Amino acid sequence: MKKLILSLAVIATTGSLFAQRPVDGANPFSLEGQVSLNSASGNTFAAPTIRFRYFVMDNLSLRLGATFNSMSSKQNFYGSVAAPMNYEDSVGTVTTKSMAYNFSIGAAYHFSQLEKLSPYVGIDFVIGGAIDRQFGENSDNNTWIDEFQYETKTPGIMFGGNIVAGVDWYFAQNVYLGAEFGWGVSSVSYKDVTTSVTVAGTTTETVTPVTGSAASMLSLGHNFIGGLRLGWRF
Repeated sequence: MKKLILSLAVIATTGSLFAQRPVDGANPFSLEGQVSLNSASGNTFAAPTIRFRYFVMDNLSLRLGATFNSMSSKQNFYGSVAAPMNYEDSVGTVTTKSMAYNFSIGAAYHFSQLEKLSPYVGIDFVIGGAIDRQFGENSDNNTWIDEFQYETKTPGIMFGGNIVAGVDWYFAQNVYLGAEFGWGVSSVSYKDVTTSVTVAGTTTETVTPVTGSAASMLSLGHNFIGGLRLGWRF
């Protein structure tokens, strides 16, 4: 076992010794995945990103990225203050689901002073969308109500721009680890809220405009990217 571990360590070290940043004439395409650090929202990790890069010159790359994220939570409402297990037929549920996506396009300038490291700076333009949905079954999100169902949908759209700085470390031939951090601005606008309510089998639907400060939100700061990346320049 010790010999196996030692052999793997030697192979890894050898690969690192011979790996180097791609030079003139290297393949211009690369594909990478990124796990974002989203401290602004209070979460340690945010949605993963897939990014495609094309080097139009040895030190200039075009970037295309895509991110998708979804979350879901569920809450129970009981028809009595007594122990819930005694009232299995008097349970209401409210499920909240959120889905968001964005696409980015940009460019980056790669410095070339070091053999294995490729530091860079760049800029991205981002467009995306989101939808928040909530489903209530025998509950109005406040208490238990028999034969009561509802659903709300709130769509939104986002535009933004981001200035980034990062580095690629080529630890093996054409394979790199990287870190990237960004600072930018984003504008999120929310559309009308659609609500459908079903009581005793009868459904009604209403549309409520989102107004005031709830209709749009402007963010400025490290709001997009701060992540660890693994890429392959194929």
